[in-house]
Amino acid sequence: DVNILISNSRSDKALERRLERLKPSRVEKMGGSLKTIEVAKGSATLFLSPRKSVMYLWDLCGPQIILEEAGGKITDLNGNQFDYNGETINKNGIIASNRVIHDYVLKCIN
Repeated sequence: DVNILISNSRSDKALERRLERLKPSRVEKMGGSLKTIEVAKGSATLFLSPRKSVMYLWDLCGPQIILEEAGGKITDLNGNQFDYNGETINKNGIIASNRVIHDYVLKCIN
């Protein structure tokens, strides 16, 4: 069962195509960085954010720590870790998962 969270305000056609490939049992829209925390809690399997969605890395660092401590994984849509020493803006989308399905999601969406 794949339950996916997406942003209220960040959607695009590429994200919709990725969702179709994953065939989720549920897609829920939610605001803020709570989506990553919900994945950490086990309330959802995955949070996806499109490439065109610009996010500042300081909005990701806290939720990333919580997710990883809970056993999850977060990368951009290419599977790359976030570099907090370089650019302050992420322009490559986000996958935050329960870790178990992370590689599967990367294969399905790319």
